[in-house]
Amino acid sequence: MDAPQRETKKIVTPVDKHEVELKAWLVGFEREEYERVRLDYVQLDETGKPDMTKIKVGDLIDAMTKKAIELVVVSVDGNTDKVLERVMSLKEKDYLFVKDEVMKVLGESRFLGSEPIPPIGLQKQ
Repeated sequence: MDAPQRETKKIVTPVDKHEVELKAWLVGFEREEYERVRLDYVQLDETGKPDMTKIKVGDLIDAMTKKAIELVVVSVDGNTDKVLERVMSLKEKDYLFVKDEVMKVLGESRFLGSEPIPPIGLQKQ
C-alpha cells in the first residue's frame, strides 16, 4: 500500500525567523506511536483507571512533547536531521511557538479543525 501524499506547512518563528516545516496531519501509525508514549507511563489501579499517584507527570509531558516534535516537524531551516535537537535548541519564544503549532497539528489530525488534544488521563476530574 502506498503512503498517502503528505501535505506540509511552513511556519516562521517570531524571534530568529527560523523556517520550520511541519506535517499537516498524522497517519494512524504516527498517532498510535504518540499515544504509546502516554500509555507507557500510565499505571492502572485495581479498578482499571489510571493511578495518578504513580505517574511522574513532568516526565510524561516531557516525553509526549518530544515525541510530538519528532512526529510532526519535518525540517528546521531546511535541515531534516536531528529535528528534535534543533527545535529544543531554539530560543525559548521560538521553541514555544513551534511547540504550540505542533500541538495544533496533533489536534487537527484527530478532529479536523478542533483544539489541541491534551494527553488523556491528565485532566482533573
